Amino acid sequence: MNGIKVHQLRTSNKYSEEDFLFDLRGILKEAGCNGQKICFILDESNILETSFLERMNTLLANGEVPGLFEGDDYAALMTACKEGAMRQGLSLDSSDELYSWFTSEIVRNLHVVFTMNPPDSDLSSHITASPALFNRCVINWMGDWSDRTLYQLSSSLIEAIDVDKSDFIVPKTVKSCSLLLGIPNNFRETILHAVVYIHNCVRNIEKDIHGSVLANDVELTSGGKIMTTPGDFLDFVHHFVKIFKEKKDLLEDQQRHFNVGLDKIKGTVFKVRELRDGLAIKKAQLEQKSQEARDMLRQMVSDQNEAERKREASIEIQLALDIQEQEISKRQEVVLQDLALAEPAVLEAQKSVSNIKKQHLTELRSMGNPPEAVKLTLESVCVLLGQRTESWRDVQQYIRRDDFIASIVTFDNETQMTSQLRSYMENNYLSRPNYNFESVNRASKACGPLLQWVEAQVTYSSILEKVSPLRDEVTQLESEALQTKAQAQAISDMIEELEASIESYKDDYANLITETQTIKNEMAVVEHKVDRSVQLVDSLSAERKRWAESIKEFKDKNECLPGNSLLSAASIAYTGYFDQQVRNHLKNLWHIYLEDNGIRFEKSANLAENLTSGKQRLKWHNNSLPVDELYIENAIMIDRHSRYPFIIDPTGRIVEFLQKEHQSRKLIVTSFLNEAFVKHLESALRFGTPILIQDAEYTDPIIAQVLNKEYKKTGGRTLIDLNKQEIDFSNNFKLYLLTRDPSYIVPPHVSSRTTVINFTITRSSLENQTINMVLRTERPDIEKKRNELVRLQGEYKVHLRQLELDLLQALNNIEGDILDDDSIVGTLERVKVESSDVSRRIEETQFVMYEVESTMSEFQPLAAHSGRIFAVLEKLSLLNNYYQFSLNSFIDTIQAVLTAPTTVEKRVTQLVKGLYKEVYGRISHTLLKADKPLFVLLLIQLYGKGFDLDTFKSFRDLLAINSSTPGWLIRVGELTDAVKETVMTYDEKDIKEVVRAGHDVPDIWGESNTGEHAFN
Repeated sequence: MNGIKVHQLRTSNKYSEEDFLFDLRGILKEAGCNGQKICFILDESNILETSFLERMNTLLANGEVPGLFEGDDYAALMTACKEGAMRQGLSLDSSDELYSWFTSEIVRNLHVVFTMNPPDSDLSSHITASPALFNRCVINWMGDWSDRTLYQLSSSLIEAIDVDKSDFIVPKTVKSCSLLLGIPNNFRETILHAVVYIHNCVRNIEKDIHGSVLANDVELTSGGKIMTTPGDFLDFVHHFVKIFKEKKDLLEDQQRHFNVGLDKIKGTVFKVRELRDGLAIKKAQLEQKSQEARDMLRQMVSDQNEAERKREASIEIQLALDIQEQEISKRQEVVLQDLALAEPAVLEAQKSVSNIKKQHLTELRSMGNPPEAVKLTLESVCVLLGQRTESWRDVQQYIRRDDFIASIVTFDNETQMTSQLRSYMENNYLSRPNYNFESVNRASKACGPLLQWVEAQVTYSSILEKVSPLRDEVTQLESEALQTKAQAQAISDMIEELEASIESYKDDYANLITETQTIKNEMAVVEHKVDRSVQLVDSLSAERKRWAESIKEFKDKNECLPGNSLLSAASIAYTGYFDQQVRNHLKNLWHIYLEDNGIRFEKSANLAENLTSGKQRLKWHNNSLPVDELYIENAIMIDRHSRYPFIIDPTGRIVEFLQKEHQSRKLIVTSFLNEAFVKHLESALRFGTPILIQDAEYTDPIIAQVLNKEYKKTGGRTLIDLNKQEIDFSNNFKLYLLTRDPSYIVPPHVSSRTTVINFTITRSSLENQTINMVLRTERPDIEKKRNELVRLQGEYKVHLRQLELDLLQALNNIEGDILDDDSIVGTLERVKVESSDVSRRIEETQFVMYEVESTMSEFQPLAAHSGRIFAVLEKLSLLNNYYQFSLNSFIDTIQAVLTAPTTVEKRVTQLVKGLYKEVYGRISHTLLKADKPLFVLLLIQLYGKGFDLDTFKSFRDLLAINSSTPGWLIRVGELTDAVKETVMTYDEKDIKEVVRAGHDVPDIWGESNTGEHAFN
């Protein structure tokens, strides 16, 4: 900003003075030598040693830190100073001049900012010893915000939510949260006034607590002085906005679900009427379709009979056709056999003619006077081909034609060879002696094949003429067979038409049967729907009534929503640090203010009911969270935190709870005292693993960056600086800080960045824990039954609630008619069956509950004494800081009493006496002599609830104090009424007042120390 570079220290527990001096040297060199303007921010958490302040005090006073630069560092500094001076046009040679210039540059360029809380910590004396912090610094006291600032800021943050009420009338009892703000005029302003009031109320309570502690001149416990900061206020407003939106959406969603459910049920009633009307129409349709089906069945049977008759005639025709085809086959076989004798010769001759060599044919064509055999052969060929030849020249001209050989090859014997031609050929050529293959082939190689061709054609013609009657007969038979086939085909086509008609009838009949069955099914469905709808409406009558009442309640819930959200958000933001007593006191004050200002809220609802479901609470209890209001409220704060939780848990029970809560993600449990702490933290930040850091009273300053959420976005990655390196940050990361020291003073720089949650045990929770221990030891059977009963009741209530939600969700998910969804009926039946089962089980457990309550009430006196005794033990630390007694040690005391052998008769009375005796035996030897009489006096008051001689004597005998030296005990009658009242009301006064009141009567303690001697 404005060209100023900001520098902050990154410290850790291992950050030493040498590291601080190294960083300081770098800052001073950059500001003094390079002329860089630097804003050095030093936070209170960075001041790990008083020497840091001493160095900074010297720097502010003189502009230098003596001894910071020595040896090589000094030489390097002088070189850098000389270069820096030359850049400014200065010529400085001596070391003194250079160093003087260096300090002046530091004064000009270095701006130091200290950020620290009011001096109530251990730094007070050190800060006072550093005058430069006052005379060299401008003190800017950043206190709490004014009421007007709180109002304006909350108005801006709440502007986005709809909290206005047009019908709101400002009540006469309205109170302003501040004189500066006046009286609110509308509901939104009333809410803003309430926000400011709640914040101021918490501040006032803190001042009262701190003032009472200071007035008694004792050390602060349970975290020391707490301070509400503007950060808490912002946290409060953000929680309010978030809770209001969340509950508003949930309320509207529930209302929508209930409205839809009721609409579905109402629609069912009207649907029944429509279904019954439709049922009569379906009956008429069913009768009509049944008659059509019967008529079609009769026609289908008639056509089926006709088709059977035609099929029989077709079979007879087919048999006759088979006989004809067999006869034709026989005749054809004879013809083919005769033809097979001559046809090969014809084909062979044709082949031979085709193979006549060209030179032979040319030679033949060129003969002028051929031999007689050649001439005779060629003439026969020409005659057979139908050519007239009167001379050799005519023959020669014909054979010279290009198609001569082709005409021979393509000769058709059946058409071209007549019986006259065949007779002519046989008489004039084939009958001659010299007309043979050997003679002709010897005369001409071309004429031999031609002669064979002529002979084959003549022979073939003779055979054709022989088989001609047979061929005519075959032709006649084939003609008759064709007629038979045509007749058979006509009958077949008729059969196919009949069968197609039958198939069509079958399809139509099947469709009619299907339609009939469909109508029957629809009628059955309608009848079932009618019966089911009546059953459904009757079964949902209770739900309908309850849902209708819930819808009426939505207006009240909506009216109470801003008030409930305010109380819930305030509890999360402010009450985590306080014990149950202070929390209840704060809530009472808030309730009174809201009532006076007309802001409605549900008086019966608490934080657990407002912000958790029964299912979530059951899950927490199954994960070892005690069934106690304080633990549940604190678990809600852990679950809804916006700042990382700082947990104060003396018992350590919350560790097991967090481990089970994060069982799937494997919670990392480490400690600030663990050497591998930084590695564990880096791993958790990088991979989003939840981490629990114990021993938070030894907080490592390295955690400050994480608590401040100093993230930065780079290229789609989220990074955080840790241990002088940048590491990836996962959005799934969760951090829990935990200390078991209830007296630890949480530093303001830590408490302002975290949500402090105090799990310090309360008297009621201790009494419950004592009852549990007694039942486990004395009546384990009852304890087992009780635990099982509590578990069952919780599970079944959650289950019933879930079933109802499932039913509503199912009703809302239905698209169309509710009666078309069988899952609704199934869900409803399951709800009813399981509801009846739960009711039966609850009735069965009534006797067990009575037995458990009877047994618990029997041991209740022991639990009450345990709670009162531990309350005294906790307050003993106000007398001396060393009087620290943990809950675990007290529980061990109770366990020792329970396991000690006693008689069965008057068991509870003996256990109570044993508890006092055991407590006195374990605690008295840890107290100073001056404090022992007071301790016994308090125990006596707890034991007998009064100051009479018999009580003192019985208690003296119980503790086995030497009766010969009763001292102050015998002189109890000398106590003044004021002292008696003070001691008897110890739980309402501070123990210091009891001490002071007791010392007002020196004789009680015995000036001769007889009282002290009695406890030796």
